[in-house]
Amino acid sequence: MRMILLALTAFGLLLLAACSGSATDPLPTAIPPSPTQILLPSPSLMPDPTESPSASESPAASSRRHKASSTPQPRLMQTPVPKGQRVELDGWVYESDGELLQPLHAVGEQAAGGNDFERVAQAALRLVATQLGLTETSLQVRHIQPITWPDASLGCPQEGMLYAQVLTPGYKVMVEAPDATYELHLDANGAGDFCPPRE
Repeated sequence: MRMILLALTAFGLLLLAACSGSATDPLPTAIPPSPTQILLPSPSLMPDPTESPSASESPAASSRRHKASSTPQPRLMQTPVPKGQRVELDGWVYESDGELLQPLHAVGEQAAGGNDFERVAQAALRLVATQLGLTETSLQVRHIQPITWPDASLGCPQEGMLYAQVLTPGYKVMVEAPDATYELHLDANGAGDFCPPRE
């Protein structure tokens, strides 16, 4: 019996020595987290380092500039949508041109800034009707996009002209006439011209 106790004691001491290791063993190193454990903010929530609003720019103007720069591209239709019909996708209102869905504005944006869009649409219709000698009722606004032009040329500089080098808020408007669709570049007040200019 005594032999069994001695054998068990020796075995226990050996087991204890093996588990504790020596005093000179290095501390265990931490296992780095796997890539799935690292949480990064969504790129859409990270600020764009290339955009820095000027000190004189109002928060509303900065918001409009950001919206204009983030306007989505036209989309292919998964199912046919009749020309002129509007649909909502991913937070944007699109209008079918028969082949593609053209982005008009963010959902809720027209309700908030509807008067601006109506004023700009009326200015665009008036400009095209006057220039082409048509009635406004024969025209249809197809697209209004708020945009910040890089200078006072409204994105359509003419050779030999000088323009103020200031960011200019405005709109790009597509107006459909019986013979063609025309692109207009307007400032925030609805003043502007065809782009490219008509001869």
